[in-house]
Amino acid sequence: MSPEQADAFGLTEQALKEMDPAVAQYAIWSVKLYMMFFLLRKRYQIENIDFSCCGILFCKTMELQLQTCLFPALKHHFPTFKYNRKTLEHLPENQAMVGLYTSLLQEEAHRSHLADLHVSWNGESCDQHWWYTYHTDLVEFKKLRNQCCHKEAFSWPAVRELLKVLFRKGELGKTAVGHSLLAQSPAFN
Repeated sequence: MSPEQADAFGLTEQALKEMDPAVAQYAIWSVKLYMMFFLLRKRYQIENIDFSCCGILFCKTMELQLQTCLFPALKHHFPTFKYNRKTLEHLPENQAMVGLYTSLLQEEAHRSHLADLHVSWNGESCDQHWWYTYHTDLVEFKKLRNQCCHKEAFSWPAVRELLKVLFRKGELGKTAVGHSLLAQSPAFN
């Protein structure tokens, strides 16, 4: 993957270094597969096929980013929150899917608690509005993820919409706010 291709997705060398190595690897694979389909579509005039194999790698990238960045912080701040009949303190990391995050952040009290921690991401204060927007975009990601991973065909416009949520709206990057949440927690200092 060329630096220009990576940069088009906001995946600068620095951004990739700051990611968990597994997340960075999935991000690179995702972009490479996307670029391959992008070129094949143009060359062979392909439109009406299922592009879910392209979308699913982006979904795996985001889910792994959620598990490595946000899950430890939410587990710390909301240990008794129940998801799939388990409290977060007893939920293995690999069972923390996107539904956990959308369910937890749906509750205004949880978003308020996180806002009260006064963390920032990329120079932006993570206030009540920030968490509301993050949650709304995460719900949009979940909808696209479910569409991609289930039996319906995943169209090229749907892949583009998924990319918009992850990169233009910044959901993939914003999820790193979990590191700041842990840094603000007395038990982790």
